[in-house]
Amino acid sequence: MTRMPTKAEEGSAVDTTTTKRSGGRKAAAPSAASLKMKTKRYIHLGTVAARGIKKYQRRLDRLPLLRLIREVSHDLRGDKQAFRWQSAAVQAMQEAINVKIFGIFENLVLAATHDGRDTLEVKDWGHIKRVTDGCMAVRKAGY
Repeated sequence: MTRMPTKAEEGSAVDTTTTKRSGGRKAAAPSAASLKMKTKRYIHLGTVAARGIKKYQRRLDRLPLLRLIREVSHDLRGDKQAFRWQSAAVQAMQEAINVKIFGIFENLVLAATHDGRDTLEVKDWGHIKRVTDGCMAVRKAGY
């Protein structure tokens, strides 16, 4: 007379680690090296900020700037035929505008810091405008 297998024996008869693709072989256990925690890479100071600056510089749309440049050049030229702009010239204009605006904001921060504040205010713009206009008058006079 044959003995019937118990439930525990029935469950152990089926191997759950084998798959059809592995051809009946068991999967390899993960190695000790792969179980180690990965260490975080050291990022130098300013790298993330530089990455963000590059991202936003790439993201600036050139078409609105091109429209503005064409409008200003059309106003300067008058009724004559409009200027044509190469993409490199538009890029150079954008870089020049960025440098100019950056310089203005640097001066605004200096004015606010000189007044003992951390927040930029409208009066800072008035101070900077007054100072830079005076410098431009001296430059135009040839001094």
